Amino acid sequence: YYIIGMPESTACTVVPEEMKQMATMQVRMLTAVSGVSGVSGGSGDSSKGDSSNGGTDSGKGGDGKDDSSKGDEGNGGSSKGGISGGVSGGSPEEEGPTVITGTVTLKVADPPAFCASSVAKDAFVKSMAGLSESLKVEWFDVTCEVDSSRRLSEAGRRLEGAVIMGYTISIPAGESTDTVDAVYSSVQSATSATLKDALNTRLAGTNYEVLEVESISVPVQYGSDGQAVTFPEQGTTDGHAKTRAALASIPAVLAAVIAAALLG
Repeated sequence: YYIIGMPESTACTVVPEEMKQMATMQVRMLTAVSGVSGVSGGSGDSSKGDSSNGGTDSGKGGDGKDDSSKGDEGNGGSSKGGISGGVSGGSPEEEGPTVITGTVTLKVADPPAFCASSVAKDAFVKSMAGLSESLKVEWFDVTCEVDSSRRLSEAGRRLEGAVIMGYTISIPAGESTDTVDAVYSSVQSATSATLKDALNTRLAGTNYEVLEVESISVPVQYGSDGQAVTFPEQGTTDGHAKTRAALASIPAVLAAVIAAALLG
């Protein structure tokens, strides 16, 4: 009776109250299904709702290819289809420190004993850190190696020779560019005389002495990405490198002077 609808003519007498009940039943049949909403233009399975316990499910309308937004409201909650927000690329990679490395060759009275001494290494670190107010002792890591390429010479009762002090300065990522530049400049401009005086001042009263600072390498700087930063004349050199560079520029200066005189 209810499947084919209300007959146009009654087979039997129908009272007005029965007509009212039939109309009410039709409305209830049309509105009985709830819980499927948000399906827009797709034939897929992207917005299956379950509101069996009174919940509402706002599924993600799509093109029918995304099945990631099935709502489940079994406990009366409200579910938005899919994962809101998602994972946004993870946390950024931490920036590494700026690293400056180099070597200093020292002539000392007893190379093996000098390298084995923590006092000597500590004096070297503090002498290097004293080159700039921006430098901090805790940024240093040093090594000491006896220069085996040279024979030890006996002076009186002392066995003299050379040691190679290697240093690594790790400047934290939070430091400013001005600090990095100041540190590099101070190490690059260090002179043998200045470093020798600083070392012997800190070694006073100990069994160690620096007889000579034989060479200071040009420091090499590495950026936070681990790549070497290129500077003019960067690389290992000796104490005469700046002199050679100055002499090499003389011909160019003379040529400029002569050209100016001819044009004048």
